[in-house]
Amino acid sequence: MRIAAAQFRPIKGNIDENLSRHLSLIKVATQENIDLIVFPELSLTGYEPELAAELAISAGDPRLARLQKIADENQLTIVCGAPIANESPHPQVGSLIIAPGQRVLLYRKIHLHPGENTYFTAGHQHCTFAHGAVRAGVAICADTQHEHHAAQQKTAGADLYLVSSAITAEGYKRDTGLLERWARRYEMPVVMANFHGATGEMLTVGSSSIWDRHGKLLVQACKDRDTLAMADISTSNSRGWTRILPHTSD
Repeated sequence: MRIAAAQFRPIKGNIDENLSRHLSLIKVATQENIDLIVFPELSLTGYEPELAAELAISAGDPRLARLQKIADENQLTIVCGAPIANESPHPQVGSLIIAPGQRVLLYRKIHLHPGENTYFTAGHQHCTFAHGAVRAGVAICADTQHEHHAAQQKTAGADLYLVSSAITAEGYKRDTGLLERWARRYEMPVVMANFHGATGEMLTVGSSSIWDRHGKLLVQACKDRDTLAMADISTSNSRGWTRILPHTSD
């Protein structure tokens, strides 16, 4: 399987512009024959908790049709993020799994960071899905700080652990150390997509990464450019590489 972590700098609360950046990265991914691409936490809006309620979307949002079309045409599965509307006063931090020929699947972040419950409601159900013969488990940022989350995904049959993140320099070493550990302990490759640059009140650090099932780092993106970190995952000869996109003006 050929997988990618998509790294970019989001525009605050601008779903249309962020969607365009998704499409630019996905275009490059199709040139690289990627099977599955993962974007950062809340990738369609940026990490903007205070705006989450007004920006919340549903799985049926018509703007997702552009992603569904490219997924269908290229047999590509796309994992992107947005606040998800629900019955409670606050939205949920969501991952949208857009797979060829299927309805959009939602995962809602289970483990919130301190303070996030002011703006978000926690989810309660884990999520795995199949892409061909491979089953992937989905996580969002703080989920990965709880070992039982990774363990449950493995128990559910996950071959891959897909992580959408918004990580700063201060948290990067700790968070990636855990991801390396879960890859090795549960023998499943880990894909981590991170923003670069400012989003909300955070300064994210890029360096999106992929580890193999032994915890070996296959590829790591740079810290400050829109980049695809990509890897061929196999049982015997996994390898990674990057492609940096041209600079964009905000």
